[in-house]
Amino acid sequence: MRLLASIISDLWKRQQSLVGGNLLIHSGQVNFANLDALSGQLKKLNGNGWDAVITADVAGSSSNAFKIDGNKKEYGEWYLTQSITSVILMTSFGSDGANKGISVPEIKLHLLTPNGFNHNSVNGALDELESSAYYLYYAQTGGAGKRYWFNTKPNINILINQAKGDIKTEDVEAEILKRLKDKTSRVQLFNVLVDPPEDIPEQMKPTLVLLHPKYTASPEHVNGKTKPVIERIATKKGNSERIYRNTILFLVCSEMGLSKLQSGMRDFLACQKISTEYNSQLGKEEREDIKKRIEDASKQSDNSLVTAYSMVMKYFGKTGTKEARIEKLNITQFKDAIDNQINTTIIDALKADEWLLESVGLSTLKINNLFPTLEHSIKAKDVYEAFLRFDDKPMVTGQEAVSKSILKYCYNGEYCIATGDGTTFTKFFLQENVPFFDVTDSTYYLLDKSLKPKPNEPATIIVDERGKIIPPLSLVKDEEITPLTGESKKYKSITVSGKVPLERYTELFNYFITPFAMSGNKIEIEVKFKIKAVDGSPIDESKQQYKSAKEASKQLGLNFEEES
Repeated sequence: MRLLASIISDLWKRQQSLVGGNLLIHSGQVNFANLDALSGQLKKLNGNGWDAVITADVAGSSSNAFKIDGNKKEYGEWYLTQSITSVILMTSFGSDGANKGISVPEIKLHLLTPNGFNHNSVNGALDELESSAYYLYYAQTGGAGKRYWFNTKPNINILINQAKGDIKTEDVEAEILKRLKDKTSRVQLFNVLVDPPEDIPEQMKPTLVLLHPKYTASPEHVNGKTKPVIERIATKKGNSERIYRNTILFLVCSEMGLSKLQSGMRDFLACQKISTEYNSQLGKEEREDIKKRIEDASKQSDNSLVTAYSMVMKYFGKTGTKEARIEKLNITQFKDAIDNQINTTIIDALKADEWLLESVGLSTLKINNLFPTLEHSIKAKDVYEAFLRFDDKPMVTGQEAVSKSILKYCYNGEYCIATGDGTTFTKFFLQENVPFFDVTDSTYYLLDKSLKPKPNEPATIIVDERGKIIPPLSLVKDEEITPLTGESKKYKSITVSGKVPLERYTELFNYFITPFAMSGNKIEIEVKFKIKAVDGSPIDESKQQYKSAKEASKQLGLNFEEES
């Protein structure tokens, strides 16, 4: 009687806002937000968990029922959804099995009145509740249709759907980048950079840049935002030009794979959110369910990462008649995780298309002018660095790819390897192993195999002002010697002039002074050279270099001329 009296008292207070004829008291007119006695008795008999059910779904301005009524006028003018939830709540106790809860016809019987709302509106309001009420459950019971009831355990399906709407795009992108960084830490060949700043330093080993998921591409074209980012990273390091331009590849998210990737990540984050926020309200069965959902969503997200990041790109600068461009390699085979995908599938595809070499072919050296000739030697280090610097060439897997190839062709007798400074060599290797060979050591040179000295022949090679090798006399053909009464032609003097790079000035003494001084001839040397400032850096007479040069000229009896 006390509970009935509290209900009548509340209805009396609300009589001006009640709708319909009000000839009878319907269960749908019970407003739990105003009935502390009824709510208290319900919690006393069935547990405090029902307080959360009432607040979240049934009554009050924060409940889902109130929100649905507020969003649809045809519901709101009859307080329809709130009435439905009151009926379902009061019929959620006392029955189990097939009779648990209340059917749609029974709900209508509790609510319909003469001159009231259309009964089909009940079906519409129930559909809205199914997708939004946290604690609402329902089951299909054959021909009788659905039966509805409330439970203190949250409905996981509804909670997850609700949580998805709370997950922001920024949260999804952050999770994508987090997973990429975690997974790619196990990549072996490449130095992997995930969403790096555009001013990344020089890279001396193969580097794979995984761009932010907002930079996408399709098999036909590169996204308008993506192309300039790739170009800047490939050609610049900050405000300066990048030197080593043939070490960086880009792994880009496909437009088609991005939506599936984002959806999977959203599912995962929503499950995590529900597990954290509702853990105390979930029973053992629900906790195991949400745990399995998290694991499944996480696995699906890892798979989606692989299929989404399926486009490898490389920037090629302008060469000859070819304009600068970005070339794409579409990956169509997929592993279960991004690290396995890179370590196997992507690397295999790069090698198959000769984007990446683990050894350098002889024809590749010749095509790229990296093979020595009789006139020109090549520093071994320059061969290696050519594959790091110039993006018109294939990339190499590392130093060993070049080193073992250079040694192989030397052993096969294609050329010889010599150690020295480029003009004077102490050791020559041909068709033999080169102990402790280091391709980054600037003292190793590749020479035409015919330049290997004969026994007792000096290991000295002369290079003219154009950098061209002057072969030893033993290699000069007879017709290249000018005959004079049966002897070679003789000269009173030799004059050599031209520009010499600063770093090669020390070689002048070895090329011209020492050989003639040691020949037994009496020689006289005249010196004339000009030191000219370039690039807007004039020679300052107050500096020590200028003073020392002027004093040395005076002591040696040489002329010293200045030009302003």
